[in-house]
Amino acid sequence: MIEKVQELIEYVFFSYVVLPPAERPTVEVGGYNCPLTEMSTMKFLRSLTPIFSYIAAWAHSGKHRLDENQYFIDNFSSKQTTAWRDLLEYRSSIIFPRGSKCNEFISIADMFAYLTEKKLWDNKLWLRPENIEKVWKDYDFFVETRFIDEAVLSKIRWYSKEEIPTADYLARPMVFMDIEGISVSRLSKDPLASAAAYACSLGGGLEAFDPYIDSDKIRDGDVYVYAGKEAEKRADPFKDMFEIETLSVKELRQKAQQLLK
Repeated sequence: MIEKVQELIEYVFFSYVVLPPAERPTVEVGGYNCPLTEMSTMKFLRSLTPIFSYIAAWAHSGKHRLDENQYFIDNFSSKQTTAWRDLLEYRSSIIFPRGSKCNEFISIADMFAYLTEKKLWDNKLWLRPENIEKVWKDYDFFVETRFIDEAVLSKIRWYSKEEIPTADYLARPMVFMDIEGISVSRLSKDPLASAAAYACSLGGGLEAFDPYIDSDKIRDGDVYVYAGKEAEKRADPFKDMFEIETLSVKELRQKAQQLLK
């Protein structure tokens, strides 16, 4: 697939963290309205997994501050960091929940991440900038790599236990799926693919609706997809508060089928 679309790609940016536990056994986190504590470096590195989508965007923005870039970021969960604050100060960022399913740029970025790891493994190469460039050297796009190390640790460590609020940065319109009694992740392929296709056609994101977490995320123009009587009832208050589109899963599938014709 990369070979088929490479003529549409000008540039690929790679970023990763280098923080050897032998040299840096612990990392200090917190300190702002909460205690300053130490955690093992290995635990800290594992904790970066759910936040690295915006860390990569921040790593790019630091070298390209004069460029007028907009960042499409896969969904994340993170406590407050200086990296996020810096990213908001200098660049426009849009968060796409389930981005790999409903945003083509995030989807192909996931492919690059997977294929890079595989190419390095197959060629018995270490994760280094020159090796990343080597495994992609036969393609037409330009490759740039920046690794994040101890020199900028203060930027990516969280300084507060307060979670980053993401509602104001979500891709709009959002498609919220409220499926009574069934986890969205357990839906059959067809309804989930239909929801992703519809969200993609609107340029928005896709999210499973949790009334305890997501009620404050709904805005004018969003789409509320339901299945089941209770799920349909939960949509009623939002219809009275916002200009939203409400669809049953069946209606959503019909709209998605029209898009594919």
